[in-house]
Amino acid sequence: MSSDPPKGPRLRIVHVIEGLHPDRGGPPVVAMSVAAAQVRLGHDVTIVCEDPGSLPDGVDALIRATRDAERVRIERIQKVKLFGALYGTLRGTAAAFATSPALVHLHGVWNPIVLAAARTARHLKTPYVLSSHGALHPAMYAIGVTKKRAALALGWRSMLRHARRILCLNDEEQRFTDVLAGHRVAALVPNGVDLGCIALSPKLSFRRDFRPLEGRPYFV
Repeated sequence: MSSDPPKGPRLRIVHVIEGLHPDRGGPPVVAMSVAAAQVRLGHDVTIVCEDPGSLPDGVDALIRATRDAERVRIERIQKVKLFGALYGTLRGTAAAFATSPALVHLHGVWNPIVLAAARTARHLKTPYVLSSHGALHPAMYAIGVTKKRAALALGWRSMLRHARRILCLNDEEQRFTDVLAGHRVAALVPNGVDLGCIALSPKLSFRRDFRPLEGRPYFV
């Protein structure tokens, strides 16, 4: 079977996320994995994230753990302040936005850099999608709900409304996201697993390696 990427237009895609340190949980892993998969398809992909300054950003560990991640371009910019997110764009701070990309993919919801990137995409007339990573589930929305209601009034609701799609992880979040955005924009896209980076073990090796489980039922 040929390993050549499928024939088609080469797109320039920009992902935007607050940070890529693995201690942030799932969002950095998803952003890097999707970006690497797009590179394998032959696209030009950049991840724009905030520079952590003197703190380690953990990107090297994430690259080692993700197939083809070394082929993804990473651009670090200064931390985006709330005022800049509400009234400015990233065109002057991120080289990835010097010209219009084909698509912008935002990761997370309640971060100023995500709002600024959405404003930038609209300014450039570039479509954007947003992966909520669970942040718009009703239970998550209820945490700090007063601040989140204020954020929606300041500009976050407009960010949700103008997205081409908001990618949600479950039915509850999908329904609630449409309510927050004010129209049907949410799509259900559960997280996937890159089977190509997982080494297969011999059958029953897990039970042999964990003797207390041998012959006993278990669940994950």
